[in-house]
Amino acid sequence: MDQLHTPAERQTAVEHEADSALTPALDVEGSRTGSTAAGTSDVAVRKAVKISVWPLFTDADIKTEKWHIPGKRRGKARLFEDPDNSVELLPPSLASRSVMWKRPFEFLGDETPMVVDVDEEKEHLQVDLVTHNVHLLVSELMRWIVCQVDMLWQLHNKHGFPGKVKEDWKPWDLIYPKSKSESLPVYNASGKYCVKLFWMGQWRKILIDDQMPFDGNQRMLLPVTEPHELWFPLLTKALLKVASLT
Repeated sequence: MDQLHTPAERQTAVEHEADSALTPALDVEGSRTGSTAAGTSDVAVRKAVKISVWPLFTDADIKTEKWHIPGKRRGKARLFEDPDNSVELLPPSLASRSVMWKRPFEFLGDETPMVVDVDEEKEHLQVDLVTHNVHLLVSELMRWIVCQVDMLWQLHNKHGFPGKVKEDWKPWDLIYPKSKSESLPVYNASGKYCVKLFWMGQWRKILIDDQMPFDGNQRMLLPVTEPHELWFPLLTKALLKVASLT
């Protein structure tokens, strides 16, 4: 597929291959597990969403990525808007609700948004991925995402894969931009992020924004760990983009 040259040819190839080749790996490099958020009844009934084929991820490219949007709008810094952002990316069981999109500074108030809470990072090995997300479990797709992340976490950080040395795996390592000092993903006031996913045999660079969907009861329609932490909903937004191609 990577040998196709025109956008139309690449998109056609994706539409034909996606049903059998949707395998966005959440694993570390060198440990391809084929983890996927697809194969659910939610996905089967979703409308087709046109999304461009994502470029290959390279360290050189991510170092030159422009994270801040130049200029100002109405006296405020400009915000990045993902053209693919749509309620149609959500599973139908969630998209049928009254959906409102909010940025972190809108739903957190005075609380400081973080991609990952540095003070609690070591405690994340015992993180609860269910309590804050019970309202999402009506969606089979969301159950798959929560379970996949939890399973990879348990296998890497607690039990280890059979026949392999146990190694640390932190899902937020897939999210950019990162701080230079601690190599942790950092909050970007412009709302632009990149998630690194393994898809169609290559690591891909998937750009997203930080607009989050909320229902009429002010509950986020993406899984979270803590309300002020963004890594899980950002990761899920990228996975939903890939799932939308099935």
